[in-house]
Amino acid sequence: MNTMVRFITLVTLLIFIAACEPAQPSAPGKATQRVIEQRDQGWDLLKVHPGLTLSEYQAMAKTARDANIDFTGHVPKDVGLEVALTEGQRTIDHLDGYLEAIDALNRPASKYELDYLVDLTLRHGAAVVPTQALWATIIGASDIEQLRQYEEIDYVPEAVRAGWFNYLEEPSLGYFNAEAAAIQQDNRQRLIRALFDGGVPMIFGTDAPQLFSVPGFSALREIAVLHDAGIPLAGILHSATVAAGEYFADKDLFGRVAEGHRADLVLLQQNPLEDPAALAGRSGVMVAGQWLDRATIDNQLEAIRAAGMRKSANFKPE
Repeated sequence: MNTMVRFITLVTLLIFIAACEPAQPSAPGKATQRVIEQRDQGWDLLKVHPGLTLSEYQAMAKTARDANIDFTGHVPKDVGLEVALTEGQRTIDHLDGYLEAIDALNRPASKYELDYLVDLTLRHGAAVVPTQALWATIIGASDIEQLRQYEEIDYVPEAVRAGWFNYLEEPSLGYFNAEAAAIQQDNRQRLIRALFDGGVPMIFGTDAPQLFSVPGFSALREIAVLHDAGIPLAGILHSATVAAGEYFADKDLFGRVAEGHRADLVLLQQNPLEDPAALAGRSGVMVAGQWLDRATIDNQLEAIRAAGMRKSANFKPE
């Protein structure tokens, strides 16, 4: 039996339609029905998750278009990048389906192939949400010892932390690529640089909380990886501010320092356009008009860390 999981992020419902038993896929009519149900509940954005068959995806896409609801997210294996873009998927998250489209998960992609992917994306007007740092961990390309030393893992519950460490020893996600993780990550880095240089819109995201991807801290990790890919710091910050704000422009006003926009500001000691590490040197943060100075932030972080440590003392794995 298929299941549908609804995950709420920001103000938008992201709908995951996942096939638990691929041998018994639900009829396209069920996908249509679920889109209509979500529309009637007032939701206006669907997120596609792996598992949909081609017929289910096409039924979902047509119903969403007819209902004027955007759909975003993954590219199911049975669908493929070109179909997803042709059907009007607004964003491709995690660069899903890109390397699969040119069969380059385990070999270096050519410049010709990367140019093809850029042109295909531009032709259909889609944007990408790379999540490069997280995906490096998922596919096995991250430095394991470095992950173990991340300071931010002290801020997550012990049970979650244990699960993350266990993944390093026994990867459980299908995306893991033991034989060619480094090649795949290099292709991803070259791809995101090609997409950026080609003018494909990029919207910043980290998919936190996920494997070693802690909210807040994960943004700094993602910025560093994108910068390593050759994306200019100005472009990265644009993707995390202006581009994100434009994506939700019909819901809220944020992402710019402008009249009428939500007061979300970070006060830094140095220029982040010169050094991405400057973003870690925050003197304070303005969140929706509320000012949090450095001392307040540190105190709140310490309270979170202490709570996690207290739980650790009582945590007994099953």
